[in-house]
Amino acid sequence: MVRLINLKKEIVALETLLNLTQSELAKKLDVSFETINRWISEKHDVEDYNIEKIYSFAFKNKVFLNRIFEQVIDLKRKLYGDV
Repeated sequence: MVRLINLKKEIVALETLLNLTQSELAKKLDVSFETINRWISEKHDVEDYNIEKIYSFAFKNKVFLNRIFEQVIDLKRKLYGDV
């Protein structure tokens, strides 16, 4: 299965931007902690319906994954000043 997106980075950024642990994110996405961990460690492909869950959850929380890195930099600037 070929993926054009890097879900590992997006999931970690989503956790960071929303200040969630892997366990908290797993509950919100209705998956297990182990599933989130496998996705992040890239030991398991993310099924299309779970990709949709991730993107829907992000959008509902005003995290726009197509602009994820810009949002992370903005958050770092707010927290630490110039990056």
